[in-house]
Amino acid sequence: RLRYFLEAVLPAAEEAGVRLALHPNDPPPPVSRGAAQVIHGFQGMKKLIELVPSVANGITFCQGSFAEWDLDVVEAIRYFGGRDKIHHVHYRNPQGTYPNYVETFIDEGDTDMFRAMLTYRDVNYRFTLCSDHVPQITDDIGNGLIGRAYNHGYIKAMIQAVNSVR
Repeated sequence: RLRYFLEAVLPAAEEAGVRLALHPNDPPPPVSRGAAQVIHGFQGMKKLIELVPSVANGITFCQGSFAEWDLDVVEAIRYFGGRDKIHHVHYRNPQGTYPNYVETFIDEGDTDMFRAMLTYRDVNYRFTLCSDHVPQITDDIGNGLIGRAYNHGYIKAMIQAVNSVR
């Protein structure tokens, strides 16, 4: 079904200059509600990008999902980014692995975020870096707006830091 969908949609996406970005299930269990997940783990994401070759066929690289799968996030960025298959990034940083993980602030998780940002630069990633799964703060003014503001400032600072070193 996924191949059928991609074969039908990708030509129109290519023609329109649109890049599709599939996000893995999050949280990322191999089985959810009794059904095996179509796209799970590194091999599942790899299968997706190889299923129907197209410049428009790619992924949302959710750093949190890759980290929760207990994968080397930087190596995964190199793999998918080196093939220009990262079309969107959720720049997030949990502690632990599935099912025992916690959403943390962007600078408190297990991933070396500076090393990850260096790798995005090195693979010439040029699309969005989005904050995701922001912890709630007491008296927040909305759905994690204070945490999101913190994360976006952090992302901007990381980009500046990475661009200052070669």
